[in-house]
Amino acid sequence: MLGALHAEDLPVEKEETLPVNHSGKISKLHILYLLQSQEFDRAFDSYQEYKLILGKHDFDLLQQMALTLLEMGARSPDPSRQLTSIFGSSIAGISASIDILEAGITSPNPETQMAAIQFLGHLQDDRCEVLFTKAMSSDYFFTRMEAAYQLSMRKARTATGQIESLMYKVPPQMRFFFAQFFALIGTSDAMVLLRQMMDDPFHMTRVEAVLNAARFGRDDLLPAIRCMATHLNSAEQEACAFAIGALKDSKSIPVLKNLAKSNSTNVKLSALCALYRLGDLTAKEQIEETAKTGDPFAISLLGEIPGSEKTLTPLLGEGDIQVRFNATMALLRRKDVTVCRPLLEFLIRDSRDLGFQPQSSLGNSLMAWKVIPSAKQHQKDNYNDLFALSLNLRETLLQEALELPPEAFLRIARALFDSRQTDLIPLLIRLMENLQTEEAIALLTEQTQATGAPLTRAYCQLALLRLTKQEPYKAAVLQWISLKKQTEMIRFRPQLAWNVRFSDKNTAFELTPEENSRLLIECYQTLAMTHEENCIDILLDGLKTGSSNNRPILAGLLIQAIQ
Repeated sequence: MLGALHAEDLPVEKEETLPVNHSGKISKLHILYLLQSQEFDRAFDSYQEYKLILGKHDFDLLQQMALTLLEMGARSPDPSRQLTSIFGSSIAGISASIDILEAGITSPNPETQMAAIQFLGHLQDDRCEVLFTKAMSSDYFFTRMEAAYQLSMRKARTATGQIESLMYKVPPQMRFFFAQFFALIGTSDAMVLLRQMMDDPFHMTRVEAVLNAARFGRDDLLPAIRCMATHLNSAEQEACAFAIGALKDSKSIPVLKNLAKSNSTNVKLSALCALYRLGDLTAKEQIEETAKTGDPFAISLLGEIPGSEKTLTPLLGEGDIQVRFNATMALLRRKDVTVCRPLLEFLIRDSRDLGFQPQSSLGNSLMAWKVIPSAKQHQKDNYNDLFALSLNLRETLLQEALELPPEAFLRIARALFDSRQTDLIPLLIRLMENLQTEEAIALLTEQTQATGAPLTRAYCQLALLRLTKQEPYKAAVLQWISLKKQTEMIRFRPQLAWNVRFSDKNTAFELTPEENSRLLIECYQTLAMTHEENCIDILLDGLKTGSSNNRPILAGLLIQAIQ
């Protein structure tokens, strides 16, 4: 009978190519060699033999095995395998994964580059800035822009020079993109460049420079903004009015009152909003009067103004769907419970196939939403991914609905369950978990018996396992894993472009698996978070017998389980 051995007792010299050493003990190095040789079945069988001899799991070896799988995927010529490895590395959440993300940045595939930059942005490591700088040399413009954004967020020492160099390589008409970066950095050199952009020949660049100075609180640029407010260009007037209000410049109230008399509705609204922010409550009445005419920008502004519910509520019954939708969004921001029924019209997908996309005023200080019927037909003529935008917005609406009274949110939840809104089910159930009320748990329990909705049943069982830790739910989750472990986890939802960020809760290029693969990942992840030995065995079984394309993700989950 062999006794338990410690890892340091195992001989390591000259055993890389032998399944066992002369004493009959399984070699750790040979297991890693088998993995690198892509003899996966033999590698996992050898590990199980090694574990039997050792009498327990060797966490150091498991981590080495998982990292090996992640690195192999990251250096694969297959773009989908690269993406899966990056996603697996993000799940693992370890600094060692920075080497895997570096491989993603050097990939010839632009989607892989973008995903690697996105996940690097979550790491706190000095090496990240070096990799972002490396990404600034990419062949793809949007990769460079995402890297520039990350450098700006970190206020990297070289960020201003790198971004200025890139700015002068693009056509002058596109330089307005860069105002955000310089405002984010905020150094004296960056502010000089932002100030220069306010005098750019192209009005769009001037407008963006003003808007970003305001959004990032750069009140040292107020003298230049006051001067621009007197220009004749209506887009610049609108942007300057917004900036004066955002920067609380009370000295410019006379200028705002003059702009509030403008013939341009957008300039007038921007000036009225600024006056309201500076304490002029009479401006609210004028915004409300404009909203009653169905102006979408005025309706959207009322969502930020307390006491506007009386004006917004009648608009919910308007025949114009654009008015109804923007009024619904505004009331939702006001956390008004009367919005529950109207909200369902836009959360529930039906035969109208509604899509949603943002629309901005000429001066970009005002934003509203446009509802597009028959979204599938309009997709081919739309620059942005209309489906991704629409789903992202519906998820944002659902998240904001959580701030309504719990009973109101549960009414919305029941309606979504009844109408089988599959694309919203993962987020809906997560939000119900956050409620942790008896009523929410009762609804989840009820939906575990929903007929004709296997995905809903499985998600509810997983949520109840996390909430109650009861064995029947664990058994159901294990059964789902057994049935679906051949499902490929590499199917990701479409990604939004870096500059389409209409909510602070949404980040660009976040890899979000589609529903079935997302559920499989969450099942494995829930088990991994228990850190139980049998759950490690389940992950190892998935690595051996599940879809080969899933191995990088399961490797990331394995690292998470043993940490």
